[in-house]
Amino acid sequence: MPINPDLYPSDWPAIARQVKEEAGWYCEECGRRCYQPGESLTRRVKNWRRVLTVAHLDRNPAHNERANLRALCVVCHLDYDRVEHVRKSKRPWTLKRAGPTIPMPL
Repeated sequence: MPINPDLYPSDWPAIARQVKEEAGWYCEECGRRCYQPGESLTRRVKNWRRVLTVAHLDRNPAHNERANLRALCVVCHLDYDRVEHVRKSKRPWTLKRAGPTIPMPL
């Protein structure tokens, strides 16, 4: 989900960095090693799956206690938030996969 900066404290970047450093820049779900800021890359294209994010376990950006925060790679974070994404979408996921809706004849 896109971050609404108004919901996060002003020191969120420092909080997120501390969580990532405590996790050793590894995803706490799948164990994938993720990029650190400024890390030199041998590939020409950065692998977006190896970007580390911080998830709020209760999905409340104002609740920033360490027990509520978890370092997750992008893939695991999206998987963790899947229920919330589907709930907030206008159409259920199964209908979105089916493609555009066709009006039923009257």
